[in-house]
Amino acid sequence: FVRATLVLILRMNTLIFRLSFPRRRESITCWRERLCYGFPPARERQDGVVAFLVFSVFSDSISRLGRSIVHGIFLAGVCTLALPPALAQQADYAREKRWAEEITPAILVGDPVYLALPANPSDQKFLAIHTTHPKPRAAVIVVHGMGVHPDWNLINALRSQLAEQEYTTLSVQMPVLASDAKGEAYPALFPEAAARLQAAVDFLKDQGHRKIALVSHSMGARMANHFLVNGGAVDAWVAVGISTGIYEQPQRLTMPVFDIYGEKDFPAVLKLAPARAAAIQRVRGSGQMSVAGADHYFNGAEAQLVRQVKRFLDSATR
Repeated sequence: FVRATLVLILRMNTLIFRLSFPRRRESITCWRERLCYGFPPARERQDGVVAFLVFSVFSDSISRLGRSIVHGIFLAGVCTLALPPALAQQADYAREKRWAEEITPAILVGDPVYLALPANPSDQKFLAIHTTHPKPRAAVIVVHGMGVHPDWNLINALRSQLAEQEYTTLSVQMPVLASDAKGEAYPALFPEAAARLQAAVDFLKDQGHRKIALVSHSMGARMANHFLVNGGAVDAWVAVGISTGIYEQPQRLTMPVFDIYGEKDFPAVLKLAPARAAAIQRVRGSGQMSVAGADHYFNGAEAQLVRQVKRFLDSATR
C-alpha cells in the first residue's frame, strides 16, 4: 500500500508538470538550470516561470499529502503494535455462552450462578458452579485450564469431590479464546481472569466464608498466579501442573502453595519442578508432590489428586 501511494504521488507530479508546459516537456532540472544560468525570450520566460511556480506549489502540496498518508499508515501500524494485550485479544463470550447453555442443564452436583465483574456489574456475566457443604472447613475456588469450562473432566472431579469432603466449592468459568488459539495468546486475558477471580472471592465472602483457597489447573494456574501477585488475596493456593512450569514473581506469594503435578506431566512441568520447589520453600506450609503414573490431566488419577489436595487444604486452612 505504501509503495502504491508513492508511485501515485510521482505520477501526479509528472502529470501536473506536463499540463503546465503545453509547448515544451522539459525536465525540472532543465528549468532550474535556466533560472540559474539564463532565461529564454520574455514570453517563454514568463510562461516558464509561472509553470515552474505552479509545479513547485502543487508538487510540494502533493508531497506533503503523500508524507501525511505515509506517516498516518506508519502511526497506525505503531499504534496497533502498541495496543495493550488486553485490547489486542478479547475473550470469546459467544463460546462461553454456548458452553453454559450446554452444561447447565446437565449439572447434577451444585447450582449454576452468574457473577459480574466488580468494576462493571452490568457488563458481561460469567458462569460459576456453586456447590455447598452444610459445615464447610473453607471455600475453594476451582479454576480450569485453557479453553475448557467449569464442569470439564478433572475440574468436575475436584469441585464435586471436595464438596463431599467438607469444602464448599465455586468452579468459575475463566475467559477463553477461539478453539484454535495457542497458549501464547492467553496472557492477554489474564487481567480479566484476575477480575473474575476477585468476583469469585467477593461472592464467597458475601456468603459468609472466612477462609478461601484456590485450586487451579494448567493455564488456570497461570491465571491464578497472575491474580495472586497483583493484589489477589486467598488463604492457600494449589497449583496443579502449571502449564509453563514456572511461577510469575514467586517472591510476592505470601500464602501456602502446594505444587502438584503428574509423573508423566508436560516436559516443562517436569523439567522446572526443582525451580518451583525452590521458589515456594520460603513460605511456611508450602510443598510439592509428584503423583505417580499421572499425566497432565490426571486421567484415571483424579481420586489421588483430590486426596492430596484435601490433605493440604486441611492443614493450610485450619
